[in-house]
Amino acid sequence: MKRFYLILLLIVFLTICKKQTIEKTEEKIDDTAVIENVTQYMKYDSWVYANEEDLGKKANEVKDKKLLNFGNAVVVKNSLKIEDKTYFKIQLPDNSEYWISQENLVKKFIIINKQDVKCYENPDDTYISKFKLQPGDFGILQQEGTEDWIKVEFWAYRPIKEDGDKLWVGVKWIKDGYTSDMSVANQAYYLYYAYRNLYANPKNPNQVEAIKFLKEAVDVQGGVETEITPVIKELLTQLEAQK
Repeated sequence: MKRFYLILLLIVFLTICKKQTIEKTEEKIDDTAVIENVTQYMKYDSWVYANEEDLGKKANEVKDKKLLNFGNAVVVKNSLKIEDKTYFKIQLPDNSEYWISQENLVKKFIIINKQDVKCYENPDDTYISKFKLQPGDFGILQQEGTEDWIKVEFWAYRPIKEDGDKLWVGVKWIKDGYTSDMSVANQAYYLYYAYRNLYANPKNPNQVEAIKFLKEAVDVQGGVETEITPVIKELLTQLEAQK
């Protein structure tokens, strides 16, 4: 009888161990793994961690880390899911590897580079929006549809209306009038922050901060002009004339 109970306890122990192993394995499996070896870009300036065991910690608690900047390209090598959050193992151009939260990476930036670009609430011509996009409007690709449609989260404001209301562009569908060139994206990123300081708080626009970001937008490419540089310089001239 004693031997029976020992065998029974052993079976229970092995069953629990097997279950825990399966649960741990499942925790690390994520459908984002299919993007392995795909280039993505930094959505913000953000710290990346060298060691997996540091995931979830605050940056000031981690020793082995590196600060990457907006637009830096990385190659996704693997993915790991911890509870409800997904992390990517990334490789830098020097072949060093780090970990980063999935939410800090994007597949592609979308920058409007034409005048009066039509946008839509759904990927169908009958869902046209009431306003049009303008050169320099900054967006992040969310989804690629059929027939050249793409879904974009735009970080962009329309100018303030007479009644004082601000208009946030947000998620729209477009078909044309854009570029994904990183040189343009780098400038548009700072242009967005300039607009944010002007339009996010209609009653208290911060022209000083807006001018600072516009100057950064001009200089970010080392003085090399892109197709949205004229938009940036025109706004900068207007604001400096009002000082």
